Amino acid sequence: MDADQLELSQLMVTSQLLERLSQGGYSLRMPADFSEVPALVETTGRERQMPMMDVTRHDFTQGTAFWLFLEKDGEVIGGAAARLEDLGSETYPAFLSRIAVSYYGAIHGQSPVENVARPVVDLLKGRLVYIGELQIKKGHQGDMAAVKTFMKILMSIAASKWRNFDAMYAFVSERHRLLAVEYGFTVQVKNAIRWRNDPPPGWANSHRMVVLRRVDFENEFSGRLD
Repeated sequence: MDADQLELSQLMVTSQLLERLSQGGYSLRMPADFSEVPALVETTGRERQMPMMDVTRHDFTQGTAFWLFLEKDGEVIGGAAARLEDLGSETYPAFLSRIAVSYYGAIHGQSPVENVARPVVDLLKGRLVYIGELQIKKGHQGDMAAVKTFMKILMSIAASKWRNFDAMYAFVSERHRLLAVEYGFTVQVKNAIRWRNDPPPGWANSHRMVVLRRVDFENEFSGRLD
């Protein structure tokens, strides 16, 4: 499938996904003004923004990140975010170790990240899309079909913004590993990160990295909607 055919198929599938959400009474909100993000995140019930997506820490632009919020009857009930990470020739372990120092501080002159699992090195190279901050408000978490559709739309938007991405990835807890498959991630790496001391807030050594490679995204959006 060439690029034009893929783009057309992606538009068709995304249109079907949007229609599916609309039929369920849902709508989407993507703020252009990032100063609105913290308050919107708070309405979803999320206690804090993780450092990787904290708008008070980064000079994000519309070209490097976006937030998508799910609404029901005019109320924000969920949200997630994505950002572009163009690694160039830098390896992912080197990148993660470096930013972890800026987020959480060094430990005796070393990164708080002690080890990154070997499969990650091969999976994450080049232009990456990090997806995080998924939160659904209590009382609205039962409609997993809507959440699944919401996440697929977010992935489609990310692919449209950053067309030459190599992979999308996220981190999930063990108890959410099966949900990651529903969202569209096709590869999972157990125990992806080992922290040097106790993991920072929001992290665990048991977290899995879940990955959607570009080739798998193209297959997902080749015209067939599950």
